[in-house]
Amino acid sequence: MSDLRRPLVALHVVWHPDSGHGPVAESLRKHFNRERFVGSIGRMGLSVSLRSVAATGGLPAPVDFSTSQVNVAVFLAGDELAASSDWQRYVSDITEKTRGDPLACRVFPVAMTPSGQRVVPNVQAMRWHSWTGGEEERTSHLLFELTHELGRMLDAYHRHLRDPSQGASALMSIDPVRVFLSHSKHDTVGEAYATEMRNWLHERSRLNSFIDLVGIPAGQSFEEVLSFEVARSAVIVFHSDSFSRREWCRREVLLAKRLRVSVVVASCLAEGDERGFPYLGNVPTVPLTGKASSTQALVSRLLDEVLLQTLWRCRTAPLSDLHGDILFVPHPPELLTFAQLGGPGTTPSLIVYPDPPLGSEEERLFEGLQPPVRSFSEWLVDSA
Repeated sequence: MSDLRRPLVALHVVWHPDSGHGPVAESLRKHFNRERFVGSIGRMGLSVSLRSVAATGGLPAPVDFSTSQVNVAVFLAGDELAASSDWQRYVSDITEKTRGDPLACRVFPVAMTPSGQRVVPNVQAMRWHSWTGGEEERTSHLLFELTHELGRMLDAYHRHLRDPSQGASALMSIDPVRVFLSHSKHDTVGEAYATEMRNWLHERSRLNSFIDLVGIPAGQSFEEVLSFEVARSAVIVFHSDSFSRREWCRREVLLAKRLRVSVVVASCLAEGDERGFPYLGNVPTVPLTGKASSTQALVSRLLDEVLLQTLWRCRTAPLSDLHGDILFVPHPPELLTFAQLGGPGTTPSLIVYPDPPLGSEEERLFEGLQPPVRSFSEWLVDSA
């Protein structure tokens, strides 16, 4: 259990103290140090350290890669860092430490200025200097990009945990996150938002998308294509007025829940929902306002959810091998969780879910049901 007492991922943010990039670094710290990330699996998810200057001046302390299983260094590389030979050596030393295990140690250079692209030779940088907007807009875009890349990196790491024969080559086969746009075509709102989102993803991001309006080839079975696409995607549900009344919309939600893929609900009701579909619950919900900012907020929340679930899978993959009788689920349990358990002789002895623990009212709802449920931190205490 010793590895479970330390963060799974350590994020080290590095910048030159004269560059003025401190506010950007602080935004990264606040974003990834939120309770959503550090507390989601028992306060053992992400940790963030800022490295700009030592208390006595000079270079920061070296990065210790032994404090977590996965380490990521983010270099906010501007003219000042690029011009300093001492800082160049500091960055090179960190980069060199990542060479031996790219699945668990990576560097993400962020070129704040054109010269910043040269700070880590032969490594693709995120080009802050070429993004549009002011510092706030660029910072939001950086958070978007980093969340996406961290999720992809941890996906490769998880594949390696499940199959150690997959080495560094696993990084080369990780596609961008694919977004399944679940919507009803029986009201103008749902289809309009889904089409707008598809265009936004194509024009403003590197994420892939699937929408049945254009994604199902002629002659193909709806069910086969939709099942295949949901299984390899994260899902945005556009909850419009007619969504809950449509059979295929409900099927997509149930399939996503059964496969335990990431789901975020976009609330875009106009007049209301006559019968709310109960299985739209227990996942994040984001209101849509029609503004571009709400579109990006929705995709950002989906990427947060993808990262959270990937953190959970990486944390619990070794535990699943040690405790084969326990079912580790990436969301708090619901009645649907019990309905989807296997038949006689295959029911697990316990269901473990991410923190925080359920409220007393939900715990009472599950009393008497088998198997019992525990949050991750509760299970750790029980197992100590």
